[in-house]
Amino acid sequence: MSEAVYVHDKIAEDYSYLLDIFGSGKFSIVSISYDYDRWLISVFSDVNAGMLYLYVKSGQRRSVIFLEAINAALLNHPLALKWAVQVPTRDGLIQLCYLIIPLASNATDNGHPPPGVIVVHGGPHSRDYLEYSSEEQLLASRGYVVLQCNFRGSTGFGKEFLAAGFGEWGGQMQDDVNDVFSWAVENGFIDPAKVAIMGASYGGYATLYALAYTPDKYQCGVAQCAPSDLVEMLQSLPREWNLDYGNFKVRFGASVETVEGKEFLWSISPLRQASNIRKPVLIAHGLRDDRVPTKATDAMAEALVKSGANFTYMVFPNEGHCVAGRKNMLAYFAMIEQLFARCLNGSSEPVGKSLDDLDITLEQYPLPKTKKRGRVTMMVMSKAGSF
Repeated sequence: MSEAVYVHDKIAEDYSYLLDIFGSGKFSIVSISYDYDRWLISVFSDVNAGMLYLYVKSGQRRSVIFLEAINAALLNHPLALKWAVQVPTRDGLIQLCYLIIPLASNATDNGHPPPGVIVVHGGPHSRDYLEYSSEEQLLASRGYVVLQCNFRGSTGFGKEFLAAGFGEWGGQMQDDVNDVFSWAVENGFIDPAKVAIMGASYGGYATLYALAYTPDKYQCGVAQCAPSDLVEMLQSLPREWNLDYGNFKVRFGASVETVEGKEFLWSISPLRQASNIRKPVLIAHGLRDDRVPTKATDAMAEALVKSGANFTYMVFPNEGHCVAGRKNMLAYFAMIEQLFARCLNGSSEPVGKSLDDLDITLEQYPLPKTKKRGRVTMMVMSKAGSF
């Protein structure tokens, strides 16, 4: 159970008042006025994208005023509930995960276990929460059971659980994700022959690692702003991160300052085993990403071209670390649902104009037999065709 610690006595009574109205964990404070008399509150849940309220205090009088819904278009649409579940790891730890089951109207299983998507959060030292997510709701609306896993190394579960993930890129953190797969299959939530994996940043790494090192487990994957070469990534960190480099050595369990460290980091890099990737994959990256530069992602694309892999490469010239622009996200989501419809047999909508007039690079491989397969050549798609 989470606990609120007050850094100022003046807000304790007000916070308690808001807890009685909205409930624990159902709201967050966006901002507070200098005199503490006006608070902007965001109220949310797994099926509520958020509503903004103004809390006003005048002497002993208090009032809460509704302002607006963050995504009013969703208010009249039922959304899939998110359930907290405890999933054991193979070595006896417990990871808190979130299970989203499609509404009956969106189910595609016909009495059989439905297809599933395992979503791996970034960080890796962050976490998923019991809150609304547009990505997961999109997947559920297409008939997929969605699992978000707080594997070892995730924050919010104590120092020991956090430290258990240090040095475990491609190791026990990856095992935990695979244990979620096994748990969901054993409990009848998903069809083991129809499971995809996806994620951004570290989650993208875990996706590429899964497809490269366990090539028969998942049917396809989506990797956004994914570090595929850990040596290259650590050698290319922004200058302002130099003071934090000691932490990186602990978290990765190795350093690029030694030959042994480089060898270890390369041994757990997806690029090393790119030729093993046999399942379809969507790779997306922002050209302005200074945290995970696109150099290694370009190398991954080159390797996949050479091995004849089935993949799509999306590059967003105006994005940084992970896709954030609204139109870019719509294009990204459109490609995700097209991929999953092909490899998991879920439902989808036509891409339509989702890719029109966007400054993005979009390439799909393998090329038709009428075209020569070779190096990845960047083409800006301002008018994309149908896929």
